[in-house]
Amino acid sequence: MLSVFFIFYLFYLIFILFPLASIPSNINAAKKRLLAGNNRVIFGNN
Repeated sequence: MLSVFFIFYLFYLIFILFPLASIPSNINAAKKRLLAGNNRVIFGNN
């Protein structure tokens, strides 16, 4: 019975905590991409 609970706990960690942990890094990567694009536009106009 305890092993079944442990398996469910592992699934909980994998499916809920890993996506939550990856979302902020995805947002940061998107911000860096936006900033890089803005810098390219600004310096390209000058």
